[in-house]
Amino acid sequence: MSKVTKVDESINRIADYAPIILFVVMFAIFASTGYLQHEYYLTIFDGILEDTMYIAFLFPVIVQTLRLVTGFLSSSFFRKGKPLFGVMVFLFSLWLTVFEHNEAAHMGQFWTMVEFDVSTITQVQDTKLILVQDSITIMIRILIWSALVLEFFLAFWLGMGAKTKDNEEYIKAPSGGSVKKP
Repeated sequence: MSKVTKVDESINRIADYAPIILFVVMFAIFASTGYLQHEYYLTIFDGILEDTMYIAFLFPVIVQTLRLVTGFLSSSFFRKGKPLFGVMVFLFSLWLTVFEHNEAAHMGQFWTMVEFDVSTITQVQDTKLILVQDSITIMIRILIWSALVLEFFLAFWLGMGAKTKDNEEYIKAPSGGSVKKP
């Protein structure tokens, strides 16, 4: 067996785990984005609504759950060979992404300058990291849009998997039945 063949086999084995990795990364992105939304709503609703904690928690949970569900739902529709429904769900997810994209600008404006004490990480006393509006907005937008791209990849990865299973070739077996072609 040549080295190229071994590398190809290794890559194929690793690629089998791609949907799981995509899901884990999507989930981490949704959790991070939801946390940032929670902190944002917690501060802007403070003093305006009586039960700020409830709204600040509930809204990000709903939005991020919708994002997660649309990722699986569009994947499911593509897998079942229903691309119209898959595209409709993906368009809804795109709309949610645009909503969060615009929300990121508001977060950046509200958190014009956020100061983090990174002394414990750098082991240097009084070390601070200062994020300004553009940095905050760009960080949040990267999270938001990368989740949509991962959702897109997951949907089409799973959708392509269904097509390859449907297109498997069968040959006649000597016993009169048919078996999968090797």
